[in-house]
Amino acid sequence: MATFYLSNADASYSNGYYFDKLLSLTTLPADSITVTAPNKDTNFYHGFFYTEAGIPNNPHWEDGVINVEINVTTVPAKDTAITMSIQRRNSNGVLQEENQDDSTYYISQGTGVYKMGIYNCTWTAGDAGDILVVRFSYKNVDEHSSNSMTFETGTIDAEVITPISIITSNLPTINIVGYTKDKISDEVGYQTSTVTFQSDQDLVEWEARADGTGHGSGLLVGSGGSVTANTDVTFDVDYTELTQGDKTYQINVYGKNSDGLWSDS
Repeated sequence: MATFYLSNADASYSNGYYFDKLLSLTTLPADSITVTAPNKDTNFYHGFFYTEAGIPNNPHWEDGVINVEINVTTVPAKDTAITMSIQRRNSNGVLQEENQDDSTYYISQGTGVYKMGIYNCTWTAGDAGDILVVRFSYKNVDEHSSNSMTFETGTIDAEVITPISIITSNLPTINIVGYTKDKISDEVGYQTSTVTFQSDQDLVEWEARADGTGHGSGLLVGSGGSVTANTDVTFDVDYTELTQGDKTYQINVYGKNSDGLWSDS
């Protein structure tokens, strides 16, 4: 379970909306953000909080409730409506999935900590480089006058509490250290090549692919379970497994560590 903090530090990502700020893993010196909804405009405005690149370093986000706290420090003159959503974006900042809070919260001329829950967040498998994003949406309820609201950042009253695990391990590195033949065919004595590889980490699963772009892609020519780091593992590639005609095939080995990270994540 990871806790993040809404901050006023600039994020390394930008959507070009009202603000793009850092979703920090640690508390920061207390600061604040002021948002303003113009006169006669009841559309929602959006600001975003992004984790740093490579956080949470977890391709398999845990499902569950995500709670967001907003500490309103300046009384809005009129009702201000707030909604939240939690997004998974890839390492380039492109939206992959979003879980929207079905509730709208009304900040009714009062200060204090407002606790907002985004329930039943569910995620499909992603990549280790995906980032967590909080979308903060607000609007002026009164169309006859502009309205502003200030909320605190950087402190324990600006928490985002998630069930998502932060993974601190690195991706496994797989090295093919040798093979017995660089050409195989149906000719007797040349039908298989034995490939040897090593991983720099213990693995729970591995697979070898011909002409793939990653694990699960291409022709499967070898697979297995547990591997001990820095020990030789061998498998045979048989010519009958290479079913795309006479050509040069690229053989790659991919491994998954105990944190669920594949070497090509």
